[in-house]
Amino acid sequence: MRVKTAVCSSIGKKRKINQDNFYLNGLLNGKYYSHFDSSNFSSKKEQILAVCDGMGGEKHGEIASYISAKKLKDYDGKYSNLFNRFPEHIKKYTESSNKAICEYMMYHGNERMGSTFAILCISPENKEAIAANLGDSKIYYFHGKNLKKISEDHNQAQSLVNMEMITEEEAREHPGKSKLTQHLGIFPNEMLLEPYISENIMLSKGDIFLICSDGLTDMLSDDEIFDYMRTKERLSKRCKQLVKKAEEKGGKDNITVIIAEII
Repeated sequence: MRVKTAVCSSIGKKRKINQDNFYLNGLLNGKYYSHFDSSNFSSKKEQILAVCDGMGGEKHGEIASYISAKKLKDYDGKYSNLFNRFPEHIKKYTESSNKAICEYMMYHGNERMGSTFAILCISPENKEAIAANLGDSKIYYFHGKNLKKISEDHNQAQSLVNMEMITEEEAREHPGKSKLTQHLGIFPNEMLLEPYISENIMLSKGDIFLICSDGLTDMLSDDEIFDYMRTKERLSKRCKQLVKKAEEKGGKDNITVIIAEII
């Protein structure tokens, strides 16, 4: 079992800088490109893929997301059993990334900044995958003809959904969707960070994962995303098509998309 991947990141149509970042088996958007795309094939024992969406205005959001993405290098290849101890390592990653961002804020005038993360770990050897996230960057799993979101939004709108006060559909337009309840860049005395961790997913050939920032999902519905994902185009083209469609529908935020296919 092997994995093909592709990534595309765009500044969108309204922002002045790309505050998204990503991690793709060691590759990250280290120079804050306005647009970036790449595709590759990997036979690594474990695949680590992530999208990080920075917050904090034009000065700092890109720094927070870069710290979040770069911290994954501490875990990629360092542990022989990362997949089997994924929840433990995600907790350590969350703590170390949050500490680094908070220290940056303290040394640079305490101006607030932060980042989401959505991480997917694929083990071709185990034929399994597992995901984790903090914030509202999303991970989708495509199996056969079914689409399932395997991340959980940490925002006020989702909190209302969890309390059965509004529906998932209403949450898409609710003003609370932009108000995060969890993200990197929160001092320890303010809140305990609790990333969401999915169940293990048994893999089959043809399974596809999509990791993205909310710059995509705020512009496109799940049905629209699914229509592009189930085409037979190569992965890099599907990434670009999704980003282009989000731009055409307004491109109000930065847009980052990673696609991984099990072959």
